[in-house]
Amino acid sequence: MIERTVAFDRSRRTISLGACASLPARTLLPELHECFRGMAVTTEITTDEKLLSGLRNRICQLVILHEQPKDTDKDISWRKYMDERLAVTFPADHPLAGKETITFRDLTGLSILAHGGSGFWIDICRENLPDAKLLIQDNMEMLSEIVDASTLPVFNSDRAVKEHDNAEGRVTVPISDEAAHIIYYLAWLKGQKP
Repeated sequence: MIERTVAFDRSRRTISLGACASLPARTLLPELHECFRGMAVTTEITTDEKLLSGLRNRICQLVILHEQPKDTDKDISWRKYMDERLAVTFPADHPLAGKETITFRDLTGLSILAHGGSGFWIDICRENLPDAKLLIQDNMEMLSEIVDASTLPVFNSDRAVKEHDNAEGRVTVPISDEAAHIIYYLAWLKGQKP
């Protein structure tokens, strides 16, 4: 009861966005700030299950999921938001850098840098790359420094690729496996203004 009361009070002054990964949240934030001027916008990165629970308990007003809500989620309205494909950025002289696409199988046994704030992507990588060494760095600035100072490949995506990722002797190659392609969905409680 107390949790709901606090959530209601906060909802009068704050828009709470929950997301399954940081990139779709960062993409949506400018639009939320524009639509809800004068209100604070908070974000939380967690699992789809916790996001749906937070939505139902009115802790979040809007969530970004990486799986379409089920037919049993009749209290939830949703729409497709965006998609993303996982990729890997390699040094230009890496044997896989010359390929148009790669598969998870191509990455077997490699040490690969990854950002800890990638949410469910880390789980997908662990599931599809049991023999790879995922070197997870939670701080994005530190990850960038490590990438700049090493020849290690780093996970990336078609949406997150920046100019510097392909500059200075680096090449980004998409992963063609179906598990490396995700569609994000915006979801909110029915009856709530989307």
